[in-house]
Amino acid sequence: MTDSPISADQMPDASPPAGTAISTEPTGLLLLTCRVCRYEFRMPAKLAGKKVPCSHCGAQVEVIVSGAKNDPLTGKRLGNCRLTYRLGAGGIGLVYAADQLSTGRKVAVKMLGAKAGANEVLVQRFQRESKLSAQVNHPNVVQVYDCGFDRGVHFQVMELVEGGTLASLIDEQVRLPWVDAVTICLQITQALVHIHALDIIHRDIKPANILVSTDQEGRRLAKLADLGLAKQLDAGADVVGGLTMEGKPLGSPAYMPPEQVRNAKDATRRSDLYGIGASLYAGITGYRPFDGRTGYEVMANVLTKEVVPPQVTQPDLPPALNALILRCLAKDPTKRPATAEALVQGLEAILATAPSTTPDARPGTAPWRRKTAAAAPMASDNTPPTMGLSGQGETLTISPSASPGSSSWRRPGAPASPAVGTAPTSAPGPTLEAAVRRTPDTPVPRASGMPPIQFWTLIGVGAAIVGLLLVLILRG
Repeated sequence: MTDSPISADQMPDASPPAGTAISTEPTGLLLLTCRVCRYEFRMPAKLAGKKVPCSHCGAQVEVIVSGAKNDPLTGKRLGNCRLTYRLGAGGIGLVYAADQLSTGRKVAVKMLGAKAGANEVLVQRFQRESKLSAQVNHPNVVQVYDCGFDRGVHFQVMELVEGGTLASLIDEQVRLPWVDAVTICLQITQALVHIHALDIIHRDIKPANILVSTDQEGRRLAKLADLGLAKQLDAGADVVGGLTMEGKPLGSPAYMPPEQVRNAKDATRRSDLYGIGASLYAGITGYRPFDGRTGYEVMANVLTKEVVPPQVTQPDLPPALNALILRCLAKDPTKRPATAEALVQGLEAILATAPSTTPDARPGTAPWRRKTAAAAPMASDNTPPTMGLSGQGETLTISPSASPGSSSWRRPGAPASPAVGTAPTSAPGPTLEAAVRRTPDTPVPRASGMPPIQFWTLIGVGAAIVGLLLVLILRG
């Protein structure tokens, strides 16, 4: 292992090469690279051979196990830290596990890639993230210990959370018991109470930014990560240096509320509550609230479709939880819970109704590697059931560049792609009321088509009627 310092000319670009690149880690997780957006994310090794959605853009990524990569930064020193292994990479930054030499503790180090480090605006954004993170001190938020600039490299030293993310947990277990999902999201909502009190909006609440581990007593511990897209609610703080572009979406498409899809500057505290509802939905049902073949199509669905109530796929879900999730996912921000405190109270009230006859039902004590029903489909192999909004065709103001690798989009089942920027009109889908009235045995509504059994039953009945008529005619 080398022990030489990193300099700016040795830094790679944060975006890894296109294609699926896998490396093994001491944690037993695999490091995957999305072919579309080149985002790196971790998934359990036991998912080898399956396809999982990218934590950023949602594109399908095959989990292929190949040998560990020789990482040129492993063993290098940056500031007071020695890098040990790579945790992931995004559009502008790389994250490594490291040893902090002055204290001997394990930490995570986030640094700007080569191209980002030469971009003044991105450097300002990174420095602002460090400043905002320094204000946050909460047990359910990843703590930032230090930040600095060494040999041309900008970096942050953060708390290292051993374990996976809520996203990897969903892909591993398919669906979480509702008590587990609520327990995790309750802790993140409690973190939002603290963050919002500091006049900070996160703007990127999603399962991939929720780290899940266990505390010393074996209880689940959830921590919110990544304030890279955070917004400070004071005059002009979000426009300094052009850090947020007018009229542009900013965030992860499947978990962004409609107002943030239209313009990142329109995000409010209630936009973060939408992210909590979307994460709860994904954890409980195994589906994202909205999906699509591209990020652009996902955002179109967020604007023009209504989510299927989670109780349709999970009929045993408490009605109060079903209603609370739908409130969080309301397209009108004023119909969502008013504050994070109000959402905390709602989640706590629902947890208080959880069965207490079995250990698995007690919040915070259930083993977090538990498997759910084998019949449940993998989230990565399915798109979520969605329903159209009657008679609505909404004009989008989203740049085609918002969709990695694609300049157009179309809805599932649509015969052709419309012009970029305009959502096609479609026949009204089933109403929410009809969806809620479905019985547990009723299949999840799909975009089009008739079940084969129903089709052949109709054919058989028609043939019988025709035969009877022929017999009557011949006898007459």
